[in-house]
Parts: sequence; C-alpha cells; structure tokens
Amino acid sequence: MEKATGNGFLKVNNSTKSQRLSGRSASLVTGLIVILSSQFGLGARFLVTTRNSDAYQAVLKFSYQAVAQLSTHQRAKESMTMLSKMGSHHVTKQYAQIETLNHLRSFVLNTEDPVLKEMLARLPGVLTIEEDEYFPLPWLPAQLTAEKATHLNNQQQGNSAFSMEHSLASLFFQQTSNNFYDAHQLLNPQLTYGLKMIEAPKAIKLAKGGQGVRIMIIDSGIDREHPLIKSNYEQGENFISEQTQGPYPEFDHNGHGTHVAGTAAGVLLSSGLSGVAPQAKILAARVCTTACSKLAVIAAINWAIEQKVDVVNLSLGGPSSLSAEQLAFEALEQHNIVAVAASGNFGRGVVSYPAAYPTVIAVGAVTPQGTKTSFSNWGKELDIMAPGEEVISSIPSNMGRVSRVQLIVNNVSGLIQSASYIGSATTATPLTAPVLLPSLTPENSPLWKESLLLAEGTNFNQILQAVRAARQVGAKGVVLYSSNSQFPKGGFLPFPEQVPVVSISKVAADHLIRLIQNNKQPQLRIQVLESRYYPFSGTSMASPHVAGVVALMKAVNKKLTPNDVRSILAATAKPIATDSDKVGAGLVNALAATEMASRWQVTPSLAAGNFEGP
Repeated sequence: MEKATGNGFLKVNNSTKSQRLSGRSASLVTGLIVILSSQFGLGARFLVTTRNSDAYQAVLKFSYQAVAQLSTHQRAKESMTMLSKMGSHHVTKQYAQIETLNHLRSFVLNTEDPVLKEMLARLPGVLTIEEDEYFPLPWLPAQLTAEKATHLNNQQQGNSAFSMEHSLASLFFQQTSNNFYDAHQLLNPQLTYGLKMIEAPKAIKLAKGGQGVRIMIIDSGIDREHPLIKSNYEQGENFISEQTQGPYPEFDHNGHGTHVAGTAAGVLLSSGLSGVAPQAKILAARVCTTACSKLAVIAAINWAIEQKVDVVNLSLGGPSSLSAEQLAFEALEQHNIVAVAASGNFGRGVVSYPAAYPTVIAVGAVTPQGTKTSFSNWGKELDIMAPGEEVISSIPSNMGRVSRVQLIVNNVSGLIQSASYIGSATTATPLTAPVLLPSLTPENSPLWKESLLLAEGTNFNQILQAVRAARQVGAKGVVLYSSNSQFPKGGFLPFPEQVPVVSISKVAADHLIRLIQNNKQPQLRIQVLESRYYPFSGTSMASPHVAGVVALMKAVNKKLTPNDVRSILAATAKPIATDSDKVGAGLVNALAATEMASRWQVTPSLAAGNFEGP
C-alpha cells in the first residue's frame, strides 16, 4: 500500500481482479477495527472508490458489516458511560454513515474511526480513499461576520501565494462598476450585452430555446420561485450536511447559484431578459454554503448521471484535485453528459479544478468590450471565453439593491450616477440629508444624527471602517467612492446594515468634498430599493453562458458527444487578439456553434462504453 502524504488520499496497488470477502474475513477485520477503535482520535468524511462493479459490491458489503458492528460497540460503550453519570437518561449516536454513489462505484463514509479507513484501503479492488476537501464559494453571503471578514482580508494581505481562502475577502468585495446599469434597468432588466455579444438571440430561435434539454446547476442552491427561473425549474437536491433556514433544502442563501441558473437557462421575461437557453429545464444541486465540498460535488455528479441530464455547470473551483473527482468527471463523459466549469478569478496562469480536468470545458471571462478580464485565470487547460463582467441575472428574495441619488446645492438638484450594496438597508421614501466628512466633523458632533458620512471605499478595509464609523457616530447613511475607478461601485457588505449604503463616482465625490470644504452645505437625496436582479462579475458568470450554448447545441442534435461539443465550440469561437493560453479558442459563438451542431455528423466516442457501472 502506498500512502500519499501530500494530497490526503491513499492509493492501493491491487490486482484489477476483484475478490469477494468471505464472511470470516469480514468478521476478523471488523473485530480488529472494534478492538482498536478506542485507541485513535476522530477520523474524517471520506470517499471510497472501487475499480469495478464486483469490487464495489464486495467492499460496500464489508463496510456495512463493519459499520454495524462499530455502531453497536459504540452505542453500548456510550450507554454505559452515560448511565453511570446520569442514571437512566442517556444519549446515543450513529458511529458511522454510508452514502452510496452507485453510478461512480463509490461511497462516502462518515466515521469517527480512522482504523476503518485503513482496513478498507487494504481490501482488494479499492482504488482510492480520499478525505473531503473544501474550497470557498467565489463570494460569501452577506451574513459574514466582520471579524471573520477582517481575518480573511488580513490573510490575503499577508500571503501573496495562490490560495483560494487567502483571496476570499477581495473576491467577496469584488465590486461591479454599474457603469451602464441604472435603477430602471435593474428593476426591469432587458436583453443583456452578453447574449448580444455571443449572438445568442438567433441561436435561441434556431434551437427553440433549448427545448427538451436539461441543465444541472451544481452550486449554492437556487431560488426556485424566482420569476426568471420558476417556469423552467424541474427539481433540486441538497448534498451538504450543513442545514440552514430556508423554505426547502436546495434554497440558495447567498445568490450565487440563482444568478448562475438565470444566466444559463432563465425564461424570457416581458422586459426582454432571458438566459442563454430560455426553454431548457433546470435542476439544482446544492453543494456550497460559504464553502463547497468536493465530496458533495462528486455526489451531485452521481445524481446528474442518475437523472440523465445533458449538461452540468460548475461555477466554482479550487486549486487542488482529487483522483475520485477526476474519475467522476470521466464518468460524466462516458454517460454523454457535458461538463462546463469556471476557470477561476485570480488573474493568474492557473486554471482551477474541476475546470482543469481534461473532460471539463474550462471557461474564462471577457469584458463588455470583448477583451479578457483582469481577474480571469488562464492556462493550457483553458478552452473558451464568455461574457463575465457585470452580468445581470437573478438573485433570490429581493436580495439585490438599486439606488437613486440626487445632489442638492442651494435648492438646485441633479442626478448623480450611483450603485448600492447587497446588505444595505432600503428606504421606503427618499432620505434627504447633508453630507459630512469624518476629517472635518468631530465624532461626538450632534450633526451626525441627521447627516450622511462620505468616505473612501476602494477596498474591503475602507468599506468596513466606513460602515463601522457611521454606526459609531449614528449617521443616517454611508456614501462611498473608489479612488481607482471613475464609476460608482456596488457589491456585498459584510453584514446587513440598518442604514442605506451607496456608492458614487470619484468625480462626484471630489465635487462633494470641495463643496463641503467651501461650506456650501451640499445635501444628497438617496433612495435604495429592493431588486431581484443584480450585476455580478467573475468566471462564474462566464461559465453558464457556455453551458447555455451547449444546451442549444444539444437541442438541435441530441446525439452530440462531449468531445463533439468541445470540437464545435473550438471551431466556431471568435478569435481574441492575445495569447491563446489566456483566452483558449476565443469567444464562444452561440449561433455558429448551434448551426454547426445541427449538421454535425456524430461519430462514436473512442471512450464510449468503457466506463463500467455498478
């Protein structure tokens, strides 16, 4: 047996020929586990992957027997301990749990006993045993505590190495410039620039909107009642153990999955907004809260195979891989399911996993002008690009915020371009108040109770300091500006605010500061309203554009293999003038890809039929 210490899994070099364990062997091994169980600390949740169907059945049977004996042993031990301490009142718990993933010849084992893991690794037919790994969602929900956010930001500033966790704060507060979205557009969203850029409208007509195709969104869940999603929603599952308050298990608590689902397959609204495949059906697999579980992703892939979907989208990823995860994506390929994933948001030459796997279409992001975004990861594994900056789509439960700001000086008013933050308080009626600078107004001044605080909010720490200062002095609201952008910026706040928080441009802020310094007593009239739509930026937004295009392609030619899809996307992409490893084949072209798919002569995949299911 070879133990790989660097990546957290065990590889066992056994004969490919599976051997069924005799009842005597199982009993002896299980007995050894029971004897040794009390000598070890807590184990972890891990995945057992077997070589073939026979091995899967044999190892699974052994594990059920072992777990049954361990559970009995532990319950008896706990019962005796609790009875001695508390009399007749005692509590028992399940010592281990098994979750089968039949389509992947694997099972997840939740156990407190590491010896069971070691014994399983020695069984004939076991291919890998890997512990679960977690990686952060591209942003965290608005309920993030200030302390945790500060800690993450400090980590980021102190460590420049490629790390998902160390970059959380910058991604969480990666703001959108809103330089072409006003309040009316966010409340009544129209056809997006992204769909126009990839020539989706004609492709939608050609493919009847992706009718008959099913897309699985493997993400943070979904708001299935959202107007952009409700008509296309089919079903959902929750694959994470962490339970949160919500109307149903797959409910999306932070907006990421809902935004992605709407981009890929949102219905056509009367205002003109739609997803790339507005007639495709949506399935949602919840695998993330503030972080995503690799084993949950693998379990969702097993469900995708079970449901026989056409395409899966994964707008998520991390810097490391698991052998079982790669095998799971290979299984998708063998079941003729196309996998699409985001390349990552660190602006570095490292494609995230699962996008980096050979059978997954890795998607980078372009700006509204069609150039590579500064944050989009690249590398030799990158396949194609799609719109990923300021993409407007659905978010749950009126989480979005839109703002309207007027400057008033000497009874003369004028609109100022603005944006608001998810987590900002809303204003039923417009709030009119003078604007003050902390540097010119003492903290204990009674003026704050009737005023707005103006402060720089270029980075996370400045935003955090500004909202804390506003709370401390009792200001009626916060007005932020960024020193490195000519446009107002929106984004997320670290926690829900009791006062409105808006952003204005640097030019407007400089003008306000001069008015304040010259004692002109400027006022702002602010209104913040709820919205079900919001623009986000990231390769997370680019990936569902491509997943939607794949749905259109499959709608005109259901026989397309994943390899066919990759070939067509590459052949029809619009070139982007930069190094190919930074943009793959270029910008996805929905119309050209759908047209080519409709006349594509499907050839059997060389790998077809090689995956042996249970």
